[in-house]
Amino acid sequence: MTIGRYFAGFALACAGVWASSAFAQAPEAKTFRSWSAACNEQLRCFAETQNVAGTPSDFQLRLARNKGEAKWNVILVTAAASPAQPFEIYADLDGTTVEFRGAEAAGAFGEPSDLHLLGANATELMQQMGPASEVGFEFLDGNGDRHAPRFSLSGLSASLLWIDEKQARLGSPREAGGVPAGLEPVEAAAGGNAGSPGTDLPEEVLIVHNEHGDCEAFEDLPNGHEYITIPLNGERTMYLVPCYAGAYNFAHAAYIMEGSRVTRHWFADYADDVGWTATDVIVNPEWEGGGLGRLSMFNRGRGIGDCGSTGLWQVSEGRLRMLKFTYKADCDAQGEPGEFPVVFEAEKFE
Repeated sequence: MTIGRYFAGFALACAGVWASSAFAQAPEAKTFRSWSAACNEQLRCFAETQNVAGTPSDFQLRLARNKGEAKWNVILVTAAASPAQPFEIYADLDGTTVEFRGAEAAGAFGEPSDLHLLGANATELMQQMGPASEVGFEFLDGNGDRHAPRFSLSGLSASLLWIDEKQARLGSPREAGGVPAGLEPVEAAAGGNAGSPGTDLPEEVLIVHNEHGDCEAFEDLPNGHEYITIPLNGERTMYLVPCYAGAYNFAHAAYIMEGSRVTRHWFADYADDVGWTATDVIVNPEWEGGGLGRLSMFNRGRGIGDCGSTGLWQVSEGRLRMLKFTYKADCDAQGEPGEFPVVFEAEKFE
């Protein structure tokens, strides 16, 4: 869960967990070369970037600050793989190395994949990032595999100045490494493994899922335990099982179980270049049970949520009925996150 989740996590101490529509509270966003910056109405702001071209895409680098916080938070989003503990993380900036070693050198707050770099070395890192052109991180995960994501720093200074201006803090020091305000500490995902589905997931579903072919192993997913059960009626149940994870998109494969028979479920999907298609995975699903019985998704085109697609379905007569689908191709940093042009809307959508 990206960035909208970060804002919602910030609001947890002051109001909710990561929101189903990312950036629901982020009315202002702007792009500066390789970096994107945004602030919500309470002036909780961040700047973020993705890996440079040619490296794995499932890492993000984020700098965040609450208006009232003295220090910045330097966050390595480790959805692809998490560093082994005790931490040994090395940051390289044009030949200068900053080390984060030991149990106190980093910590996950809000989400297991949001690894905050702590202590005085975080300030050193942030100050070295100013004149540098690129920063690379290197660490081993719990399986001993090496990871070395790299991030361009082009646009970072402009992003931070934009945030300083929004928070009326121009000239504030570039200090980092404190415990983030408004976020609870959580156990960091060890080696990218946050567990596997619970024992109550039917064996028949697991058998079909293991034959999927396009899904990653549960132990390689930070959300590997987060499957969703949706009762469609007394005989049919939908299971959304973790399939793959990126920096801000978490996909679940969909299955319908009726009796002992399990089949894949296909959702309608849309993009301007291909029109309507079908997919058997759903991205960033949120299930609202009870009397409402609605399933939503938000497939983010990028972390700030200014492009992509959203969908909304409701349980009806043992099936999922599409209520609404929206889509936006242009990632232009304009408009509210997740508020895209409507492609389809049911006639009796309440």
